[in-house]
Amino acid sequence: MIILKIYIIGPPASGKTTLSKILSKKYNIESYELDKLVFDDDNNHIRRDDKTIKKKFNNILSKDSFIIEDVGRSKFVKGLEKCDKIYY
Repeated sequence: MIILKIYIIGPPASGKTTLSKILSKKYNIESYELDKLVFDDDNNHIRRDDKTIKKKFNNILSKDSFIIEDVGRSKFVKGLEKCDKIYY
């Protein structure tokens, strides 16, 4: 397995999720949409509290490999420091 940590940043509807899925399949690495950390889709898309978001995000960052994608929220800037590749 290739060990990569990738962060994809862009505006809504710019193809982040599509690129994330392609890279995830190509490198066999789990992909995460950070919108799903912020909003709980299993609970009527309610916004999670900051403590829960931070815990979930740090759990992702602790993995050997990951692909994360987001619009560039400042709360996720720590991810930029942890990644091998950043795509804008």
